[in-house]
Amino acid sequence: MGFIANAAKKVVKKTVVNTVKKVAAHETIKYMDKNHSVKGILEKNSMPNKIVVNKKNKLINKQYLVCDETNNIIYKIIKNKNHIKLFNKNEIEKGKVIFNNNEKRIHRYDLYIDGEKLGIVEKQNTIKVKLDLKFNNWKVEGNIMQNDYNVFDEEGYNVIKLHSAYDENTQIIEYINKDDELLGILILMVLELIYE
Repeated sequence: MGFIANAAKKVVKKTVVNTVKKVAAHETIKYMDKNHSVKGILEKNSMPNKIVVNKKNKLINKQYLVCDETNNIIYKIIKNKNHIKLFNKNEIEKGKVIFNNNEKRIHRYDLYIDGEKLGIVEKQNTIKVKLDLKFNNWKVEGNIMQNDYNVFDEEGYNVIKLHSAYDENTQIIEYINKDDELLGILILMVLELIYE
C-alpha cells in the first residue's frame, strides 16, 4: 500500500512540475518569484508565513493572543470600543486601528504601524465584505459567513489570506511577504471592529 501511495505521489508531483513549467513558459504566470515557485506550489502553500490569532483564550477586557506556528506568543491585541491596539511580546505598541466616524456614515479606519499613520481603510457598502486600503490601492474581499477573506494587491495578486481554522475563535493569517505580517493583523482588527 505504501509503495502505491508513493508512486502516485511521484506521478502527481511530476505532472504538477511539468504543468507549472508549461504555464510559466507561456507567460500565463506573471508573478513567479521565490514565493510563487514550483516548490511552493508543490508544497500546497503559496503563503509561506502563517500566524494564529486565538480569540478563545481571550484574557480580561477583550485581549487576544497572536502566536506563530509553534504556538509562541508574538503579539497581544487589546480591543476597546473605538480602537484596537497591537503589542509585541515586550509590551511595545506595534500597531493600532482607530474607528474614524465621519459625517457621511462611511466606515473608515485609521491604521498605524510603529506610531506612524499607514493610511485609511474604508468599508464599501455591499452585501459581500469589501474594504479599500486607501494608502496602497489594495482590496480586501471575503465572506463573513465563512469567515474567509483575501487581500489583493494593486495588480490583483492575493498577498494575504485571513480565515478560520477549526473553530470560529481561531483566525489564521497567511501572507507571502514577512513585511505584511502587521498589516494582516491590522486588517483582521478592522474586520473585528466592523463585524463585532
